[in-house]
Amino acid sequence: DICNNALSLVGQGTHIESLDEQSRESLSCNRLFDVTIERALDKFDWSFASKDELIDDKSLLDTVIAPPFRNAYSLPEDCRRVNSIHHVQLNQQYSRYVNPNKTLPYKLKNHNSKLILCTDADAPFIIQYQCSGVPLELLPPTFIEAVEYLLAGYLAIDMMKGSIGEQVGLKLQQMGYNCLSRAHDNDVQVGVEVMPQ
Repeated sequence: DICNNALSLVGQGTHIESLDEQSRESLSCNRLFDVTIERALDKFDWSFASKDELIDDKSLLDTVIAPPFRNAYSLPEDCRRVNSIHHVQLNQQYSRYVNPNKTLPYKLKNHNSKLILCTDADAPFIIQYQCSGVPLELLPPTFIEAVEYLLAGYLAIDMMKGSIGEQVGLKLQQMGYNCLSRAHDNDVQVGVEVMPQ
């Protein structure tokens, strides 16, 4: 449906039944669909792509040197960007809680073609991160609308060729980024102010 809506925006009369078809439209959609969603996810931090994960001693990479930090940890496979890391503390009832006002310094590095987290913190701690591979059913309608315009822009450049395809494609992409900004405005959640501990 997303691909067919994008094809309609380009002005292509042909719709597809499946991304596995051997049509020109299907091949272009198949090649550009995932890339378009990943680019849209990269543009902002999204609530539906936000995850929290407990990093424990099993994630410690004790043979990795990570100057100027003491420790290096592996990250979850679906981590695309870390937003913050927080100490995990025990309160008087011995339950875990995170102090949102106390974030820890860190840096991401490439180690053996994988992102790792470097910090002076000792596990356990919580990372808050943006994930990849968000299921389509979690994407809100405003985000999907933006993806349709962005995908239409890429399809126009790919299928129409020449200066006309580029003009149409760039106009559709600009509309897509405008929709993406509106989708992000809708996605921003108003939280409860937390008093310092």
